[in-house]
Amino acid sequence: MSVGGAGGDAGTSGNLIWSRNAKGSSGGDSGDLIFDNYGELKTFGNYSRGVQAQSIGGGGGSGGDAYGLLAVGGKGGLGGTAGTVTVRNFGSISTYGINSGGVFAQSVGGSGGEAGNAGGLVALGGEGSNGGKGNDVNITNEGLIRTSINISPASTTLKGGHGIFAQSVGGGGGNGGSSVALGPFFALAIGGKGDAGGAGGDVDLNLSGQTSGSTSNISTTGNNSFGLFGQSVGGGGGNGGGSVAISAGLFGSASIVLGGEGSEGGAGGEVKLDTQIGRTSVKTTGEFATGVFLQSVGGVGGSGGYSTTVAASGGPVGVSLALSIGGKSGNGGDGGLVVVGDKDQVINSLSVDSGYNGSIQTSGQYSPAFVAQSVGAGSGRWRTRSLPSPPNFRFTTST
Repeated sequence: MSVGGAGGDAGTSGNLIWSRNAKGSSGGDSGDLIFDNYGELKTFGNYSRGVQAQSIGGGGGSGGDAYGLLAVGGKGGLGGTAGTVTVRNFGSISTYGINSGGVFAQSVGGSGGEAGNAGGLVALGGEGSNGGKGNDVNITNEGLIRTSINISPASTTLKGGHGIFAQSVGGGGGNGGSSVALGPFFALAIGGKGDAGGAGGDVDLNLSGQTSGSTSNISTTGNNSFGLFGQSVGGGGGNGGGSVAISAGLFGSASIVLGGEGSEGGAGGEVKLDTQIGRTSVKTTGEFATGVFLQSVGGVGGSGGYSTTVAASGGPVGVSLALSIGGKSGNGGDGGLVVVGDKDQVINSLSVDSGYNGSIQTSGQYSPAFVAQSVGAGSGRWRTRSLPSPPNFRFTTST
């Protein structure tokens, strides 16, 4: 396992007139991992994987809060980029126990840092920062991977371990900072913008025999156990910061608030399954035990920040103005290509041809043999405010 260090958080600052805080530090990048097995690996016991290889980028530090008549929150630090993960099995991997997978390989980008909040007469929330990119995950199986439940007699009613679990995940974007403005006669609050989620990396799965007459074998026993699971997921976009402004004056006052914008989700990477020499066999025994599951999913867009405003006035004649606009939501990320075999012929982001040479067998209820999906994510919510739909101008007079 390789894990990048988390970025440091910025401190809080305050000043009577002008206060702007520092940015959080960036998360560290994680390194590449390569694991080759030519021998015989066995585990005995529950929750005991044969191989676990993870590269995880460090999360970005939070921006500092700021307070003063004019205050600006600090920006979050960047999420660290994850390294490439490569696992190649030329021997055998066997596990005996509940939820004991054969190969678990994962590359995860660090989350973007949260922005700092702000408070003052004029307050601007800080901006979030980008999530780190999930890197590529490469799996080769030219041998045997078998997971079973070490109970006699054999039971398929318990949760089994996945044969191969390969996943790349982009880090979530940092959320924008909130802002609160209070003042006589006038107050302005603007929520900080969220930042984009990191992209998921490519997942490349190669199942081949070592010779033309040999077979790449994967078998699992137990419920909810995938024979082969390959997935790339984009990180979710950061949410916009909320904002609140309250003002009051003897003859008039004005309060203006703008919710922060949400940001776009990261794109899912390409997920590819290929077979070359020999044949491939994937077999699952148990309910809800899918044979082969391939998926690329875009990250959900960030929601816009909420906005709330109050303006009050008094005296013989009073005029008050309250303007409140909720933050715009971010777009969802695109799903990537899902490819089986030769990707020269791609239709609707999915290609299936004679490039897969082998068998997929499932023997339990609700256990599809093969699932392939490319899913684009939805956008975030447009946040409304507590008063009527924006924009709203309210004028009041009293005598």
